[in-house]
Amino acid sequence: MVVAAGIAYGITDIELPVAERPLTLTDHIEGGVPPFKLLDFTYAVPNSTTVVQFPELLSTLGSALAVIPLMGFLEAIAIAKAFGKLRDKFVLVK
Repeated sequence: MVVAAGIAYGITDIELPVAERPLTLTDHIEGGVPPFKLLDFTYAVPNSTTVVQFPELLSTLGSALAVIPLMGFLEAIAIAKAFGKLRDKFVLVK
């Protein structure tokens, strides 16, 4: 990775404008926080003119809307129990 970074730095002329450089590591990055706005809950199907609206997305997901958060909750409980057992093995009793 260090070698690749060195090569990239070596072939990039910093004095050239960004558009004319042979390799651009980063382009101009705007500072600050992006403006607050509501998310667009639509999905444009790739290689198509079809746009799927939010209610259609919900109906497609169906029971997964309940199962996915439940699985995440159960996973968090399992991880907490595993760490709890490890803590009991390594904690010194006073």
